Amino acid sequence: MRTHSVGIVSVFFIFIALQGCSKAELSETTSTSLLIAAPAVAVTSPTASQTAALLSRSLPAALGDSTAAPSEVKPIDEMLSEIKNDLASANPVAIAAKVGNLTVTSYRASCYGPSWTDDATGAPVSRPPGDLGMVAANGSATDSTACAAAQLNALIGGAPQFLNKLVKLQATLIAALGKSGKTLPEVGATVDATADLPAFTAFTVGAASLKRLSDNADGQKVFKTSFSFTDGSGKSGSAVVFHTPKNESNSNFKGLIQAVLPHTSTFGAGTRRGLSMVYDETDGVLTYALDIAANRTTDSATFFNATSGRIDFSGAAFGEDGHRILARFDTVTNAVTMHYAWQAGDLDGAVRAFALNIPAGTDGSLSGVAYFGFGAAMSTLTDDVSTPWMSKMHCNWLNALASGPSVAKVQAQTFAQSGGKFLASTSKIAFAPTDNCNGNFSVTGSNPNTYDGSYTVATNDLVAVGDLGAIPAVTAPSYPVPTE
Repeated sequence: MRTHSVGIVSVFFIFIALQGCSKAELSETTSTSLLIAAPAVAVTSPTASQTAALLSRSLPAALGDSTAAPSEVKPIDEMLSEIKNDLASANPVAIAAKVGNLTVTSYRASCYGPSWTDDATGAPVSRPPGDLGMVAANGSATDSTACAAAQLNALIGGAPQFLNKLVKLQATLIAALGKSGKTLPEVGATVDATADLPAFTAFTVGAASLKRLSDNADGQKVFKTSFSFTDGSGKSGSAVVFHTPKNESNSNFKGLIQAVLPHTSTFGAGTRRGLSMVYDETDGVLTYALDIAANRTTDSATFFNATSGRIDFSGAAFGEDGHRILARFDTVTNAVTMHYAWQAGDLDGAVRAFALNIPAGTDGSLSGVAYFGFGAAMSTLTDDVSTPWMSKMHCNWLNALASGPSVAKVQAQTFAQSGGKFLASTSKIAFAPTDNCNGNFSVTGSNPNTYDGSYTVATNDLVAVGDLGAIPAVTAPSYPVPTE
């Protein structure tokens, strides 16, 4: 299997056998070892590069933002190497040290939604961080990464990267069970791993176990790994991984991950964040649906649909920081399609969304297209992305938010890989922060201050989705919640 020299948002399950095993021995060893129940999940950006200098604050510091690059945003081959080493190390203490804390930090590329004051509407208007779309072709004044790529890197470094923490937690459990000499449970049995786990630096695990459920209707194995934990402030959380290998070597697989995590809402009393991911890999083609939602005014852990197991954005538990990702990638041809939508608060009435496509190609010479714009409310989005989620631009978002004026066009960039980065080839992103996206304006107090100055956008160059290249649809996989 080939991997990108730059990352693709990816969920990989890689099972490491003992050195010197033949292919036949590998299949037999994998099918009978703990590793068959051990998903090594890596989440990174489709356009990750070696540099992260372009990341900047996206929200007030009180929300836990940081200007430092999250370690998860790096090329997928590096991440896969680390995962392999973790699974093969049989050193649960070392893996536990990598899990970190249970805090979600948000990031924003400098070129996307900088805070500033402008006079585009005839009077000074202060735009908060994230209010505007892409305002420059490059990630920052010092980074030539295409802005669309830079912002996707930043987005993945926020709430979606929490899945990487769950990966490390899962790997720690498997390594701990192996070190203690425990084996896979029989159907209906559970192996308690609580006492086997090492200490974690920022939270305490209250319970951890691996259970073998009844085989599914296709006669395939079903494993359930469960955790409960408490962070340093006393807030509790839990996670569960349902995993089904579809062949003996576990190279084809499917599953469901759910987690309820500690959260602190700045605008309400909510204390929980929900995460779900449904995944499927068949002959090197991986598809997945990742959904994330946090509480705001309602403090609730009721995030998941009882049948699908996924986040229910129409429920009362969703109040802020909603994310939806649908992705499909071919690990043989390097082709990838990703649809990403996020919404700051449930009352915003619209998502901001990216759609990206990188056709099949050779590492080092990949190219693609990305679109950014606004779409329907998160609670009304469906998995049908035959028409991507974005459909319009609210250039003057502060004028009544989603109820305000918009134009039926979006921003777009094409990009090509060079020197480990995706660089902009064509940028159709020019707009003025006015109701019709056209006008003359001056900017002061921008953060970063490189955007201060005078601008003339007589006619915006926004486009319709598809004008610079098609975005294929992605069919979301399904994994109904297993019965026990």
